[in-house]
Amino acid sequence: GQAGASKVQVLVITEAGCPPCQAAITGSLNDMVTAVGVSDIVHLIHHPFGNNYYTTTECGGAPYDPTIRHCWAARCAVDSPAADCFTGEIVPQHGEV
Repeated sequence: GQAGASKVQVLVITEAGCPPCQAAITGSLNDMVTAVGVSDIVHLIHHPFGNNYYTTTECGGAPYDPTIRHCWAARCAVDSPAADCFTGEIVPQHGEV
């Protein structure tokens, strides 16, 4: 590449527990970023996230339910979360943790 040339920034946002996302990251995306010369021209940024939540008294727990996840987020993803927000079992959207 040219000296001082900027790399192309590639932002990859995936769901951490999603089986198709995991397959893409360990398969085709990995193949791309490990190909000769790609690291010279690409700056990859990966932001995994998830739809997991902890079981709480107020919101509930398993099985996974988006309504419970929204309750958990409203109660726990705040500056002063409830005491039980991060102490219960983790409830994943896709299989076991």
